[in-house]
Amino acid sequence: MPNVSYHSPTERMQVWLDASTLHIRFNNPARHNALSVDMWEAIPVLLAQAEVDERVRLVVFYGRGRKGVCIGRGHYAVRGHARRARSGQPL
Repeated sequence: MPNVSYHSPTERMQVWLDASTLHIRFNNPARHNALSVDMWEAIPVLLAQAEVDERVRLVVFYGRGRKGVCIGRGHYAVRGHARRARSGQPL
């Protein structure tokens, strides 16, 4: 079993392992946890780590803040992807 140490690549997401549950919390409450580009890119990184960690049996996503929701991708994230696509950078 690989020894996976969880660390979010962005401060807008918090991640920790509690027994067999991997918690991934969106940390962008001022925007109702709308996904920014860095958050969007962090998800596959964190899930790839969980995939090789035999301790993980459940992944829970939730948002920080009073409502604890994620309203989806923020318009600023969409603009960021469009800008990167035009420049030839990977999305």
